[in-house]
Amino acid sequence: MVQRRNITLIGLLIFTTFLLQNPNDQLRLYGLNDPVDSSDNLLSDSIIMKSHIIQIDIQSSDKVFVTEVCNVENQLNFSISTMNLWMNHSCSNITVQDGSGELDYDVLIQTTSFCQLTFDFNQALNTNESTVFYISYNLDLMPLYEDVSEYYYFEYSSTINFYTLKHYLSIKLPENSYIHEEAGLTSVYPTNYTQSVAGKSLILSWTLNDLIPSINPIYIVRFDPPSLEQSNLPVWAFIVGPIVGISIGVVSTYFLMRRKEGKSIKDMGVLFLNESQKILLGIINDVGGKIAQSDLGRKADFTRAKTSRNLLLLEEQGLVRKEKWGRNAIVYLTKAGEKVIE
Repeated sequence: MVQRRNITLIGLLIFTTFLLQNPNDQLRLYGLNDPVDSSDNLLSDSIIMKSHIIQIDIQSSDKVFVTEVCNVENQLNFSISTMNLWMNHSCSNITVQDGSGELDYDVLIQTTSFCQLTFDFNQALNTNESTVFYISYNLDLMPLYEDVSEYYYFEYSSTINFYTLKHYLSIKLPENSYIHEEAGLTSVYPTNYTQSVAGKSLILSWTLNDLIPSINPIYIVRFDPPSLEQSNLPVWAFIVGPIVGISIGVVSTYFLMRRKEGKSIKDMGVLFLNESQKILLGIINDVGGKIAQSDLGRKADFTRAKTSRNLLLLEEQGLVRKEKWGRNAIVYLTKAGEKVIE
């Protein structure tokens, strides 16, 4: 874990250098009509954030990791050895470090909505000198929740402590999660984002220029729970059926056993299903035996209440089982359910 974090921080440092060398192709802060010129007083007798990179990794509904890389320059007429930062959120498992190693820090104020962090540099920062430091932490009381439409809402307020030349933020969604699309609803804000893919995860990113203190950009993403419709079964699983079908003897034995087991199930009364329950079982079977409950309802074109009611009856009969993921549920077809489908 430590080695992986160090590799990530080195990559972010390289990206910081890249941002500083490419000033013309970035986006400006929405609503900032009069960007501060380099001759403005804000760029003298102060601390300047030359670049601020924030990477947010949403791994699940209760695991969100954040890494920040800050490149600051001291334009005060005296040296500084301590840095104070405000964050518009509560955090835990904090690590602060620079190129020489970890730095001592204290959390002066911590509430459910913000905290104040202070730390000492390993070496004083003289006038006109620059340094890069890193902050990593877990988000506490994460602003991620599911509404009645069964999508997740994530909101992050970035804190601008100093005049910032370049502000870069990216949000990595959980694997197999996608932006929620709904008429009349803003799925991503600000809307001037770029989109990329890393493995099975979608990454949204923004770049803003010339931010003054107290202008704290807010980022909002609405996304669907992870989709399980695409099976991760190995290739051999898709050819087992045809191979088994070649052997007449094996198929005959299989059907004899199934008929006996099916008779036992009928005696238990589990085959007395209504049309809605049969539709749900058929959909679960078609997608490989597991599916998110929200996806199941959409495929069946059922309301949430109708889906939940029929799933409850199927679960009581032992034909399906459910596991929670955040506020959604993953529905699995049981062995008994497979026998009913057959």
